[in-house]
Amino acid sequence: MFLGWLFGNIIFGILSDKYGRRKILFFSSCLVCWVAFVSSFVPWYWMYATLRFIIGFGLGGSIVCLFIMATEYVGPNHRAMAGTFTWYFWTGALMLIALLAYLVRDWRKLSMITSAPGLILFVFWILIPESVRWLVTHGEMSQAETLLERVAKTNKKEMPEEGLGLPDDQKSTQREAGFMDLFRTRSMTKKTVISWISWFVNAQVYFGVSLGSVLLGGNMYLNFFLTSLVEIPGNAFAIYAMNRFGRKKVVVIGLVVAAIANLIVTVIPNDSENTGFVAGRIIFAMIGKFSVMNSFDAIFVFSAELFPTVVRNVGLGTSSAAGRVGSITSPFVIWLATYMAQLPYIIMAIDAFIAGVLCLLLPETNKEPTAETLSSESPTALLKLDNDDEEENTEK
Repeated sequence: MFLGWLFGNIIFGILSDKYGRRKILFFSSCLVCWVAFVSSFVPWYWMYATLRFIIGFGLGGSIVCLFIMATEYVGPNHRAMAGTFTWYFWTGALMLIALLAYLVRDWRKLSMITSAPGLILFVFWILIPESVRWLVTHGEMSQAETLLERVAKTNKKEMPEEGLGLPDDQKSTQREAGFMDLFRTRSMTKKTVISWISWFVNAQVYFGVSLGSVLLGGNMYLNFFLTSLVEIPGNAFAIYAMNRFGRKKVVVIGLVVAAIANLIVTVIPNDSENTGFVAGRIIFAMIGKFSVMNSFDAIFVFSAELFPTVVRNVGLGTSSAAGRVGSITSPFVIWLATYMAQLPYIIMAIDAFIAGVLCLLLPETNKEPTAETLSSESPTALLKLDNDDEEENTEK
């Protein structure tokens, strides 16, 4: 599934930058749910594995598009909230999975129960609009203004008299932006490579701690539930910290604290008969999960703000693809515990520390308008969506 997720991130990232976020979001989301339901009935492993690849492929598009649409509809002061709040539903699903897996031990029934609600997902098509930023950068000004008028009417606000548009230094280029534009300049190359490394490590540590919860001792269902539960305060703190201290600090500190917590897990004896040792390992694993969740939340917002709109889905998609590579490595890292119980947490700690240090080289993006085109890597005042947000804060 993670392998399919990797390819989905790349392919759907390119397609959504070209054809729009909304179309790709619904296509990929429906693909996930419908194929997952069908996979509950297949009798052959090879077919099941193929369908899991397709499910991962769809997830690669739906998750990235969902996050980008959430952040592109708000100004810089609300991006952390809009982007991170979506992960409460992810966390809720993880906790529910732990409960359902405990109650329903037959995997086919569990698969049907978890995928069936998604069969009616397409009915939300009429409720979710296209990204205004994508429409503006592709010259669909009238449609963008119509959507914002609906937003203004719903929020009981007045639309600004000045129309939407890009600044003179960020007019659309003569060609479509693509993958190679991520390496167009030295600055963009640095942002792209460090973003990929950060995503790889965040995903490896996040899924590694989740999968490693069964190695901590005690009840594996309860351990998975607890390491998922800690994401709720983790998401809330991430929203506060990103706005208060900035995206970069949250990513760096989150990774470093996760590294320290993972190292502490390695020094606590792996004795399942000793309740104190088991509790200690679970507590520090939860601290590590809390910290990496903060970093993961922030890297989503951080990456979305680092890349201009015309390559945002490509940049975020390829970064998420790097994260899928990290996800693919996580079960193999945990498997190394068969040779040395502490080895998985040592590897994750070292990786987290290195990624945290590298992120120090990236610029802070907190409360800065996002760039819309490749002609300006330093964001300036762009859509009225950003300008109004800043004026609102000035009035306050």
